[in-house]
Amino acid sequence: MKRIFLAYMGLIMLSGCWSFQNKQTKTDSQTESKVNICVLNSDTNNHVSEANSDEPKLFVNETDWKGLKCEKYSEDDGYTTIQKCIFPNANMTQVYDIIKRINENLKDTLPQKDIEYISEVDKYIQVYYKYKTTNDLLIEVDYPGGVTCFEITQKDKNTVTKISYAAD
Repeated sequence: MKRIFLAYMGLIMLSGCWSFQNKQTKTDSQTESKVNICVLNSDTNNHVSEANSDEPKLFVNETDWKGLKCEKYSEDDGYTTIQKCIFPNANMTQVYDIIKRINENLKDTLPQKDIEYISEVDKYIQVYYKYKTTNDLLIEVDYPGGVTCFEITQKDKNTVTKISYAAD
């Protein structure tokens, strides 16, 4: 009986250590993924060429917008990739015209009110436009396998975008 008890306690301790190592590895990888930042700066022509990239066309990779500053990073162990950009001296319509080039499911012109629809390109894709305020728009593109969110916010003379791509 004593041997069974000791064997049982050994298994519990072993599984506890394994669990701690798993948690430690997860924490380390989460920290590592948040540090992985790619910067796009139009002043220095530090562009990522879409033609040479293996990455799908999900983010603003090239534009001639003067003074554009972007950063891209990952969260959720790499399941979510986020790009934040600041477009100086731009309004929401100008930025929307750039964003719609990277997603064929968006409307040709910026809607002025909340709408939702099924994509004309793929019947399994749903698109939602939701104005939080007149200067803050959230566009959500839901499709099998993930979601892409475009948040466009006009602040004074600048417009800020946050594009989030999250796989299921």
